[in-house]
Amino acid sequence: MGSLFSVKIFVLAFILLSAWGYSFAQGKNDENLNNEDFVSIDAPSPSTPARGSSSAYKGKGDEENQEEASMEKPPSGKDKDSSETAPRSPYKNSDYADEDSKDYFDAGYIRKAAFYDLPFLDVDPAELSEYEKDKLISSLKRRLSVYNAAIKKIESKIEEVGGEKYLKRSPSSKTVASSNKDVKMPVEINGKEYDAINAILVANSKNSAATAFIANIKNRNFIVTNMHVMQSESEVNFRTMSGVEIKMPKTGFFSKGKDVFILPINSIPEGCIALPIEEDVSKNLAVYDKVVICGNSMGGGTLLHTMGEVVSVGPDIVEHNCNVQNGHSGSPIYSRKTKNIVGVLSHSIEFSYLEKGEKLGKNPSENKKLGSRDFGYRIDNIKDWTQIKTDKLIELSTSLKEFKQKYTYLSNAIHQNSYSRSSNYRDLNKIITSFRSKNKGSSVAYKEAKIELLKDIKNLIAYEIISMKNKKLDDVFPSATYLMDAFEELQNDCAALIKSEF
Repeated sequence: MGSLFSVKIFVLAFILLSAWGYSFAQGKNDENLNNEDFVSIDAPSPSTPARGSSSAYKGKGDEENQEEASMEKPPSGKDKDSSETAPRSPYKNSDYADEDSKDYFDAGYIRKAAFYDLPFLDVDPAELSEYEKDKLISSLKRRLSVYNAAIKKIESKIEEVGGEKYLKRSPSSKTVASSNKDVKMPVEINGKEYDAINAILVANSKNSAATAFIANIKNRNFIVTNMHVMQSESEVNFRTMSGVEIKMPKTGFFSKGKDVFILPINSIPEGCIALPIEEDVSKNLAVYDKVVICGNSMGGGTLLHTMGEVVSVGPDIVEHNCNVQNGHSGSPIYSRKTKNIVGVLSHSIEFSYLEKGEKLGKNPSENKKLGSRDFGYRIDNIKDWTQIKTDKLIELSTSLKEFKQKYTYLSNAIHQNSYSRSSNYRDLNKIITSFRSKNKGSSVAYKEAKIELLKDIKNLIAYEIISMKNKKLDDVFPSATYLMDAFEELQNDCAALIKSEF
């Protein structure tokens, strides 16, 4: 009887120990669900039914290893460590959903998919927090950009091997296709609708690669671009997207202080159009209006659409927030509201700023962030067009480049004590040669020679400023105005150094 009682006690103790062990194991499993493998965010409450049980894609291994495996290789087909079939891609309340078998991913996997770029099945937004939704959207946008880039590469390869017929594009346009309908630029000419892209040209010269377009201004057809695009020491050639070359006309028109240049053409190449210019930008364009810019992407000879909004409108310029690139200079700014051209993309201004509420630290330059503002010149209110021959324009461009080089040599001589002679700046070479011959001997002789050097340089700067004014470079090129200001500042610096030597 005593031995029977001992057996009962042993069996009861074994049952209690088993129950305790099972409870402890379950506790461990719960710890694994909240360990560092998961992002620290609020999970759905236990009362809310999850999308499914994680057991649907776990094999026979332990809990932690299976979670790592799900991140490295999401389930597809049969797991190599289990004969269980991976879940399908059911949608809620559909014929494919099987609530009894719970054949779909749980919320934990959805979170991992969003944060680690894993593939995922149907996601119910109601089960995700706002933070999770933002992360998921970022992941999707990142994947979409990679997908679009891959599509473009594939289309380029198809064209390369002569398979254009398999691409769904308009037969009248041989430009780069875009999968985003928002970048379309429809214009109406004589009652018919065209795509503005058929008027855009690639502009190339000896030292520049930019954009131009054909437009109708006061019932006459012109090639329109920036003055700084025409600022070249050689002719600027224009090409349509179908490969037709347009040589630079012999005359053009500019407006002082505005970075716009137009060249009249007698005929439009086949397949091209002349874009309509908005007649009153101030009246018909407003802040937040959608605009599209299409131009020579990075000067590579391909057209890239970029879309944005109007930030502000001024009497001469329009500010926008399109993500433009080098080579876009001279591109038309297309308004989706008016379906006309409201400006010519011209320049950007860089600036530094602080985030709202942020304070300067010990090193202010480390706290500041760089930003830029992008602008285009209006055409509708330009009244004072001045005619100029394009060969004269090339001559003035070459002269402007020479003045820029002279400024660099003079600045180095003043600010860096660089007295090396330049083979193409004879006036400065004479001054430096004289200084070298006189600064030998005592420190007094060196000081006297240095003062004489600075005076000669100051007089040379004054001569260069007068030369620029006589050539009227600032009337033609906006950049010449800034260069003249820089020469005057250099002259003031030189005068200050002379004063400090006495």
